[in-house]
Amino acid sequence: MFATRMTLTEQRCLMRLEQQLVKNQGFISLSAFDSDHAEILRNWQQQGHLVLNADSISEIPTELVTQRGITHGCQLSDELWVASASLRRIIAHGL
Repeated sequence: MFATRMTLTEQRCLMRLEQQLVKNQGFISLSAFDSDHAEILRNWQQQGHLVLNADSISEIPTELVTQRGITHGCQLSDELWVASASLRRIIAHGL
């Protein structure tokens, strides 16, 4: 998966996903995503690039879940992590 071959909507979704994962230490809030990201997230799940686990939120403090609206634990494939890092570099250098 290449960042340069992603649509703008996919790029924005990936940046939001990465930001959520870093901010929430491996967890995300689905409400933080735009409505047009839902299909992208589903596609990445079907392709095996994304694993969402609602049950894993029991592993973190309840106040953090409530405060940040956390809904799922999340794991990205290596391909999405590389695409995310590449996209950050592209944005940083205005390429």
